[in-house]
Amino acid sequence: MKSERLAGLLYGLGAAVIWGGFPVVTRFGVTNSGLDMYDVTFIRFAVASLLTFPVLVKGRWPDWRVTGLLTLGIGAPYILVVSDGLARAPVALFAVLTPTSMVLFSACLGSWALGDRLGRWQLGGIAAICIGSTIAATALTGFRGSSSALGLFIAGGALWALYTVVAKGAGLNAWVATAAVSATSMVAYGLPYLTIRGFAFLDHPWQGLVVQALYQGALVSVVALFCYSKAVLLLGASIGACFAALVPAMAMVGGLLLLGEVPSPVSALGLGMSTLGIGAVLLAPSRSTEASRPAASAT
Repeated sequence: MKSERLAGLLYGLGAAVIWGGFPVVTRFGVTNSGLDMYDVTFIRFAVASLLTFPVLVKGRWPDWRVTGLLTLGIGAPYILVVSDGLARAPVALFAVLTPTSMVLFSACLGSWALGDRLGRWQLGGIAAICIGSTIAATALTGFRGSSSALGLFIAGGALWALYTVVAKGAGLNAWVATAAVSATSMVAYGLPYLTIRGFAFLDHPWQGLVVQALYQGALVSVVALFCYSKAVLLLGASIGACFAALVPAMAMVGGLLLLGEVPSPVSALGLGMSTLGIGAVLLAPSRSTEASRPAASAT
């Protein structure tokens, strides 16, 4: 249905806009505010679990295996992996590698696990995204510390793809999926964190704490994840995942304005190619086998 496709596009764009600032805020937090990646991860899920707890009280908790895979995909493990990379390398490298590898992994997993079928325009668009991002990444690997971050950022993309495919396959309500990830991350990560470190993070400047709590906890972990989950349910795993490819340009602009990280002309060329690929994937008619059956409930 055209209305569902339009809604999916809008939800996906909303998630991409918010997530575009995630690497900038995270890198700023772990390099300028005195917080480390463990503090940022705790703040993120402490706030998110509080905000989404009423959803789990009223709703039905997902199967424990599904919950575990969703949490592994975009919960505390994902945040720790990419935060470690962001402490070593520029925002631009994350912005290129993680969303692009996620798109590629999602297409492969979606085809294998969900039977997704993509048309020639969409396959060509995914290829353009990967080629363009590879060009941009090549121009960035000269940064000190980037080589050790490459594997971390690609691993982050693989985890994100896992969430994308599992969320679509399970057909979960988007709010329930968001709340389950937040609550499970808080229990599995937050409680050990408090046992080891206590509330020492509160000794850091309150301005940095507020920024991380509002952006990471409320916007990224609740609003953006909800929007992304809706987009995946409405459009399918392979197509919904391509909204992540909008993150690089947004993150590079944020890195330029807030962190002074200037992208090279080669990086800009690669991002331009990736953007054209995004247009091919999102604007071409979908040939997913899922089109022949009603979309999963996303309300």
